Amino acid sequence: MPKPVLYGNKSAKKTIIGWGSVKGPVLEAMDLALGGEYNFAHFTGMAPLTKEQVMAIIPAGNELSLVENNATGQFGKVLLGIAGIVFKKKILKYDGSQFYPEEIVEKIKS
Repeated sequence: MPKPVLYGNKSAKKTIIGWGSVKGPVLEAMDLALGGEYNFAHFTGMAPLTKEQVMAIIPAGNELSLVENNATGQFGKVLLGIAGIVFKKKILKYDGSQFYPEEIVEKIKS
């Protein structure tokens, strides 16, 4: 399985985390309005995934936001179980449609 990738400003103090199909909209949101203030840790899949892989990609001490296409934040729960990561901000969409970059920008900034 491909390793997770960190996109954007590596020294940003805010990180968006997501997996799968949120990649395009999050990267567009970063280009659109989030600039160098955020980076984006993208995971291609959930398993097998180790604590070391998770911690190697997520900058220590950063403010974390989860962007996920489901009602319960399942990937966030996986990361909690694997690496003890707790998200204060979750942007969840569960109406069957893809995120739009503008939605991500609006919710990240609110």
